[in-house]
Parts: sequence; structure tokens; C-alpha cells
Amino acid sequence: MLRCRKCGRPNEKTANFCSHCGARLQIKVKAPRAGAVQRKRIALLGFLAALAAVILVWRLSPPPVEPEGPVPGPGNVIELRSQGPSIEAEPSQPAGPGGAWELVAGEVTVSHHTGLVLAGIPASVVSGWWIALPVNACYGGDRWLFRSDGGLALSVVSGSWRDGEPVALWRLEEGASISGPGLKPWRPETPVSWRSLASSEKRGETLLQAEERLTRFALVSAGTPEQPGLYFQDGHVVGWTFGPLFDRGVLWIGPAGEDLTEDIRVDHFYNLTFANGREERFIHALGMGDEAPSLERLKAFSEGFRLLPELSLDQTPARLRKEGIAALMRGLAQTLDEKGFSREVSDLLTPEVLYEADDAELAARSILATARYYGAASAADRAEEILEGPALGSGPGVIRIRSVTRDLFVNWIKDRIDQADTLGARSAHKRAERLFPEDPEIRLLAVEMALEDKDWRTAEDLLQMKGVPPELADRAARLTRRSERFRVEEGKVVIHFQPGLKNIPVKATLNGSLSQDFLIDTGASLVTIPSGAAEKLGLSLDQNTPEHWVSTAGGGVLAKEVTLGGIELEGRLVEDITAFVLDIPGRPEIGLLGLNFLKYFYVEIDNEQGVLMLKPR
Repeated sequence: MLRCRKCGRPNEKTANFCSHCGARLQIKVKAPRAGAVQRKRIALLGFLAALAAVILVWRLSPPPVEPEGPVPGPGNVIELRSQGPSIEAEPSQPAGPGGAWELVAGEVTVSHHTGLVLAGIPASVVSGWWIALPVNACYGGDRWLFRSDGGLALSVVSGSWRDGEPVALWRLEEGASISGPGLKPWRPETPVSWRSLASSEKRGETLLQAEERLTRFALVSAGTPEQPGLYFQDGHVVGWTFGPLFDRGVLWIGPAGEDLTEDIRVDHFYNLTFANGREERFIHALGMGDEAPSLERLKAFSEGFRLLPELSLDQTPARLRKEGIAALMRGLAQTLDEKGFSREVSDLLTPEVLYEADDAELAARSILATARYYGAASAADRAEEILEGPALGSGPGVIRIRSVTRDLFVNWIKDRIDQADTLGARSAHKRAERLFPEDPEIRLLAVEMALEDKDWRTAEDLLQMKGVPPELADRAARLTRRSERFRVEEGKVVIHFQPGLKNIPVKATLNGSLSQDFLIDTGASLVTIPSGAAEKLGLSLDQNTPEHWVSTAGGGVLAKEVTLGGIELEGRLVEDITAFVLDIPGRPEIGLLGLNFLKYFYVEIDNEQGVLMLKPR
């Protein structure tokens, strides 16, 4: 039996390990032969010689360089050396572990849980795990990650912030500790130096004077470097610059870094400063991505503009500012409008949304979509509401909205004129004239409406007002000629016919009841009517009715003579007029208006122009 030297329990002779505790058992072996012993001694001497050579080389070599990247140690403490530009400690600075410390720099990415990245902020680690960030660059994110130039990625979950302070100190995740400079309060009587985080630029020691003091920070404006960087005193960090993210230098007057404690979490900061407002809705809309339906995205953005903003303009991340959101909405609205979703675009882009978006082109798109689906009248209502509300943009923006509205009214008035809707045309023109009293085309439309009513006096008054631009000159000239013609034709019966005709066709009313086709014939002495017309009028024709021989193209015929109560032509009535009842050969349905009718008028015939004018005597 073999007894275990560790636990003392017996084991089988053939066992190599203890069946109770697993320890290796003592096994007896044969004594080595003399040659084998000699070889072992030689090997031992060789090993000792090699070891001595290694020690000698090590003593003569320069100090070892620590490996780059994170090296986990006991207690999950991480020692880091930056792979990017570093600031080595000056001789007066205290050394970090293993020699002079190097500044650990990197970037904090502020993002939303939807995946939207809102900011990348240059940063550096002080006092092992603290990072200073300008507050206005942190709004909107609930996922913060520090990534060093050396590739280390650590979450930022909590920090120290006082409401109203422009800068907050945030702590890396629990268990992380990075070698680097410590954070100490700034001493006004001691000069400071400055080092850039973005380049090799540095500035020598100088005294700084605070222009504003807060609870834990002092602010400096004069001579502030334009790059992100750090202020130092005696090898310790005492302040920061943040480049374009915050244009003032920030000096720390709070407790030393080792005495700092967390008092706010990142998610709490998000809820306090950002949640449930317009900007958060924008983030969700942006997070949908381009693959989401355009209508859903436009709806989400519109809903955002119906909420109150949580942030001021200078606090709002660039991607969430209204000018960028409005630009995205313009593209979505145009795509939807072109695909036939005009109603949805109009319903979403209400004046309330447009006032908040403050984008003239988006307002113009809303007016056009409304006109396309709801018609010109509804679009005019919207345009007037937009123009009479808060100004959307300035300069070109207002001009754009007015241009779209003006074109809308012009087309609306033209359409009503074409449809012979005089009342509708006048109503639209009245509204257009109120918005655009000096517009020449809208004035010419008023001329057209006046001429439709043959009101040449109003037309001429309008035409004699301010001139028209060259592109409207031909149109104005045509209206002028038309107005002159109406003036000449006033009080006359005007009949237009095909130029070159010898006999001019007209339609007249007999005895106030029967419409009859006639030819004006200056060679006929009397009016003639067809026998069918006499029958319809109920005229009594018998042996007592006077008869006369009448010469026609087919020869002489006997025609009965009747007296008509009246013939009315274009509003002009001739009463008690004699007529022959006669069916003209080849045209039995046609009557003739002869000289006994025409003698009541001054007759002007222009066969070339095809115009007959009868002016009552």
C-alpha cells in the first residue's frame, strides 16, 4: 500500500495519484546509473551559465517599455499607456507608477439607446477615473462610452454635477483605474501651463485671472486656446479648454480628485434635462432610419414639433436642431406628395407645426399639397393663415411663401374665369388683391373679369394704372383691343359670323315665345317666316288672309301676309312687324330678316372681320 504524504490515507501500490485528495503519490524509482548522474551535472552547469548571461544582458539594457493597451491586474485595476500623442511629466511633476506618467486621452461618445450618435467629445482621464465634459455637449444621450487613443473602451455611468454649472465631472465604470495626472484645485497666485489634446501645441506658464466664479468652477475668457486641452499647476490638472464646444476656459476650484464622489447617474441626467420633450421625439424619429416608411417618419417629426422643447438653442445637439429636422421633413414631404399622399402631407404639416419648424420651403410644400388634394380654396385658407401668423424665416423664406401663394391665387382665378364662374372668380380675386395689391398679373385678371361683363370702362381704368412687365405686355395689348371693341360696340347688337358670308345667320325670338333661325338679307323687302313657324305661333291663315306674289330663287310664289307681335334680336325688340309666310326653296326651316326689320337700325357689316353691328335708330 502507498500512503499519501498529504492526507495520510492509504492507496493501491499501482496508483500515481491519491484517490482521496488527488495529490501525486511518492513513487520509488531505481537509482540512476553513474553515466546518467554525470550528464545531469553537466546540464545543471549549462543552465546556470545561461542564467548568468541573461542577468548580465538585462543589467546592461535600457528600462523596459510597458506594453500598450489595457493590462488587467489584481482587483481589476487597469494601467494604461496611450498610443496617441502623450504629455510626459516635466521634471517637477510627480511620477506615476513605474516612472513619469503619460496623459490618457481619447473621446467620449454620447449616444441614444436607439443607436443615434449625438456627439464625440475629446476628453482625458484625471485622478484615475474622472473625465470633464461640457454639459451642453452631453444632452440627449443615455449611453456614454469613453474610448482611449490606445483602444480601451469604458462606460461612463455616473458623475458629479451641479445644476447651472457648464461643466460636469463624470466617472468611468466601477473597477476601472487609469494612471495619469491628478486633479487639484486651481491656485490663482500660481502660474499655469496648458497642453492641447488635439495637437502638440502647448503654452508656457502664465497667471490667469477668473472672470466669473461658480460653486466649483472659475471661468476665463481672455486668451482661451481654441483647442481642447488641459491647464496644469505643479504637474496636476487644474482646468480644461473644450475648443468649439465651449468657448471659455474652465478652472477647477472644487475638492481634489481623490475626494470627489458621484451624485448623479447618466440616466438621471438624461431624465432631468431631456426626456419627454421635442428633442427626444426627434431622436426616436431619426432612430427609425431611412428604411422606415416615409409617412411614419414625417408623422414622428411632426409630432415632435407639437411638443415643447426641453433645451435652448445653444444646448440642443446639432442633429436635433429644427433647421436640420425641417430639411429632412422637406424631403419626406416632397416624396410623399409625388407618390400621391398629398392629403397626408397636408394633414401633418399644419400651421402649428410649420410655425415651430420655422421653415419657409416646408410651408410652401404644405400649401402645394393642400391645393393638390383639397383644392385651391382650402390652400388659399392655409396660405393666408401662414402669412398672417409668425414669420417663417426672413428674406428669401418669406418671398418663397408669397410666391407660391400668389401663383396659387392666379391659377385659381383663371380656372374660375374659364369655368364661367364669375362669382367664384371675383371672390378669389378679392382675396388675392388684399395680399398682392400691386401685382400686375392679378390686375390683368380683374380686367378680364370686367370684359366678361362687357364693362369696358372698368377695364380701361385698370389698364391705365401702373404699367406691366415685358412678359405681360402682349396680354395687356390684347385686353386693350378687346376693351376698345366693347366700347365701340356698346349699345349695339353685335353679331359675329364667318368672314365672307353674304347672308348672315342669326337667331331671333318671335312673339316672345318661339326661337327662330333667320338669315339677314338686305335684299329682301320684308321679313319672311316658315309656314311651320306660323303654325307653331297659332296664326290664322285662311281665304281672308292677304296674299302677295313674291319672287324667290325658284320663281314667283304666292305668300300670305301676317302681322307679328314682335321680333327680338339680341335684346332689341321691334313690335308689330309685317311678315310673309314663306318656305324658302331648299331651306324651308329658315326665315329672312328683311328691310322692314333692318330699317329700325344703323347697320354696319365687316365681312372681313365677320362682324355685324346693329345700332338702334
